Amino acid sequence: LKPEDGELLGDIVNCGLRCKRIVQNLLTFSRQDQFPVTDVDLNTEVEGAIGLMKFQIDQSRIELVKHLAADLPRIAANGQQLQQVLANFLVNARDALTGVERRRKLIEITTALRLEGEQRWAVVSVHDNGIGIPAANLQKIFTPFCTSKEGSKGTGLGLSVSLGIAQSHHGTIEVESQPGRGSTFNLVLPAD
Repeated sequence: LKPEDGELLGDIVNCGLRCKRIVQNLLTFSRQDQFPVTDVDLNTEVEGAIGLMKFQIDQSRIELVKHLAADLPRIAANGQQLQQVLANFLVNARDALTGVERRRKLIEITTALRLEGEQRWAVVSVHDNGIGIPAANLQKIFTPFCTSKEGSKGTGLGLSVSLGIAQSHHGTIEVESQPGRGSTFNLVLPAD
């Protein structure tokens, strides 16, 4: 093999892995109701998602701060799917901080209980102080295959799959963003 062949083979492998991720996301998107639901501790699922992403976040020299509420009730959910949503939020937060010149690059993850009348909601928030999302793009971020990342970095399925997961749990995703100042993504799930 010539040296350039090794680079070409590497590209082929990376493209294959990217195709695999796209197919897995599409399958997850199409089978939202086929995952077992149990009583889960939301803070445990947050810790699981952090465990999946901590190395990448640390490698990017980003500080991760947790504010986990101690009094959250257990909720009916599929823990693996919730971790997928939260890992997606964390990847996006990390990417929003890539190349940003800040003295302190920060991701904060918070759990809380929200009361709206008689309804209780469990909320997980992931906030970053990264580049933010332009207002014109906020309308598009949940559209399948829509991405602002370069071709090799994202499929444009992460947030659409995440919203599908939230809705299959009778919840939603909220987003607030200020260009140049950062973004907050909230996973909001019924706690009753």
